[in-house]
Amino acid sequence: MWIIIFILKILGILLAAILAVLVLALAYLLFAPVTYRAKGERRTAAELEVAGYDLLRLVRVFVTYKEKEWRYGVKLLWGLIGKERTQSQKEDTKSEEPVRDNRAEDTSPTDKTDDRKDRTDQQPKAEPEKRKPKKAARPSPDTGNFREPREPDEAIAEPEEPEPVGSRGASKEEPGRAEKLQKLLSHPGNQQAFSLLWNGGLRLLYRIRPRLKKVDGSFSTGAPDMTGELVGAIAMLPAAHGGNVRLNPDFESDKPYATGIVDIYGRLQLCFVAAFALRVIASRDCRRLYRQVRKL
Repeated sequence: MWIIIFILKILGILLAAILAVLVLALAYLLFAPVTYRAKGERRTAAELEVAGYDLLRLVRVFVTYKEKEWRYGVKLLWGLIGKERTQSQKEDTKSEEPVRDNRAEDTSPTDKTDDRKDRTDQQPKAEPEKRKPKKAARPSPDTGNFREPREPDEAIAEPEEPEPVGSRGASKEEPGRAEKLQKLLSHPGNQQAFSLLWNGGLRLLYRIRPRLKKVDGSFSTGAPDMTGELVGAIAMLPAAHGGNVRLNPDFESDKPYATGIVDIYGRLQLCFVAAFALRVIASRDCRRLYRQVRKL
């Protein structure tokens, strides 16, 4: 008896551990922020690196560009498992070899068929027999359109006007796509659905907005007055007053250029995306709008 109790106890512990792992994984997936980062640098050549990863770096997706070479891939468990590919944009400088015509020249004598054609051309052709012209058939009297003479008191019958094509049983024209779209937009329930989608989408965009981590570089527009105006416009931005933004304008250069480093990042928790999706699915107006859009 105690053996059965011991086995059930072990099974209960295993099920509780599996349930706890699933709950922790779900909580991590929903509440741990997902970060994206983009870093661009231009000194002698342009370089770019875009990556997305979770809080513990268990999953990392990246795309890099360096020395005219693209690299992209996915890494799992801090790089222990991964797959990446490389695509180069360097032009191949292989010389193209001239294409030789290996077809042998036709030096064979004329075929016997040419001699036969010459012989048949020399023979006189037989003149075709003249056909005698056929006599034209006499027109038979038209008895089908014969009408009896009209009486002096009989009224002349006017010809009946033909009915227009499709006049019998003409159905009402169906409304066009523009009318359906106008009706869809003017419906009060659809307007509430649009308001829900618009406000929820703006909240998500605000949460995922990019933030400046580091901006350091120098630039010139090629004209000193335009460079000064651009410096004044940048100084009006709140992000330009932070310690992580440093720009050096060049008023002496006659050629436009821009060099430096730009590093931006953004974060989003998937729980906000899940909450927005549940609100859209639970809304009766959004479901009706989805059905109407599919019918267009």
